[in-house]
Amino acid sequence: MYIFRRNASIRPERMMDGMAFAVTIAAQASAVIGRPISVFNTVYGQPMGSIGWTCRMDSLADAHDVATKLAGDPGYMEAAGAGTELFAGPASDALTSIVSSSLTPTVQRFYASTVATMANGKIAEAMAFGVQVQSLLASKGFNTAFGTSTFGNYGEVGWLTGADTMAEMDRFTAVLAEPDVAQLVVSAGPLFNAGSGQNALVERIN
Repeated sequence: MYIFRRNASIRPERMMDGMAFAVTIAAQASAVIGRPISVFNTVYGQPMGSIGWTCRMDSLADAHDVATKLAGDPGYMEAAGAGTELFAGPASDALTSIVSSSLTPTVQRFYASTVATMANGKIAEAMAFGVQVQSLLASKGFNTAFGTSTFGNYGEVGWLTGADTMAEMDRFTAVLAEPDVAQLVVSAGPLFNAGSGQNALVERIN
């Protein structure tokens, strides 16, 4: 499985218009491709106004078919072009290959993410560590996934953890401080480039 994400930043002075457009264009694109597209707004950890459109894909061929359908739909292309004035610069696309996962089929309201870049010469160990963390969190009842960037920053990996409420997300942050989780995280020090880690929390708005 792959997770596709298109990222864009709404102009500060057009925040409300940009949010409304993000939801509307997602509904239009969903109708064209025949599958749901989720819209996420950043709560913490990224610049204000950071928006992401996400969709799950079975393969690179599947992702290409979806892109071809959208590019070939005049109504969608016209609507997408009309909304560019709401955003600061062009959107960027990312495709993450999911290595291990306990995510639910239904997209949840909140997701906490952590990304980091694997150190040279440590890729095998870092990948094994990523799967181990995902498995441990899943054993504690969290819907999580571990994946690697297919295109973009070489060596970047990430974890996603879903929740339907902020109370569940509070429980997740509390679990990160438990001795077994904390000890595992500390052991990862040599596996990743220093300063490459970033945490974020996003909320689904459609």
